[in-house]
Amino acid sequence: MILLELVPAATAGLPGPLRGRTGRWGPRRRCPIPEVPARWCHLAVAAVWSCAVASVVVGAFPPWWLPTQLITGLLLVLLTACDLRHRRLPDVLTLGGCPLVLGALLLAAVLGAPTRLPLWGLVGAVVFGGSYAVVRLIAPCSLGAGDVKFAVLLGLAIGGVTPLLVPVVMLGAAVGTLVTAGFLRRRAVPHGPAMALSAWLVIGAPVF
Repeated sequence: MILLELVPAATAGLPGPLRGRTGRWGPRRRCPIPEVPARWCHLAVAAVWSCAVASVVVGAFPPWWLPTQLITGLLLVLLTACDLRHRRLPDVLTLGGCPLVLGALLLAAVLGAPTRLPLWGLVGAVVFGGSYAVVRLIAPCSLGAGDVKFAVLLGLAIGGVTPLLVPVVMLGAAVGTLVTAGFLRRRAVPHGPAMALSAWLVIGAPVF
């Protein structure tokens, strides 16, 4: 079991910077995605992936959860960079990332996870995305359409852990955005980074 955990650690932890460059370059070539800082992405992906591998090695997550962590972590870094720099959450990463995360959940089910894992992910996506869609419908100025699509992506991954944590992540994202706005003394700040951080605490570095 230890050997099986160290193999993905060696193969997945090292190429973080390379995957940061690939994730940044590929979509920009094919789709109109704003430029994001390459070095920032390299370091952030390396850090996120290292955290994911460590969480599996120490037993916080089973090995079959690692592919979901790696895919979701890469998307979180790229989307956070886009939102911070350009106030955008591109569809190619939010909607385009959903099949990747769902595929990772299906792979996990094949590798030994509970067979209902993909269903949990879909439940999480419906709860998170649906809640944000209702908020946007009631108060369009409070959330952007990209935030709603990002919520669907995050809901898939969070649901794979447990759909019960979706409301906790939503609360954490709201508090994080409010605190950031107060600290920066701005009425509006990007909501995506707080969503990403709150979700990652459940997906890749469990603190709940």
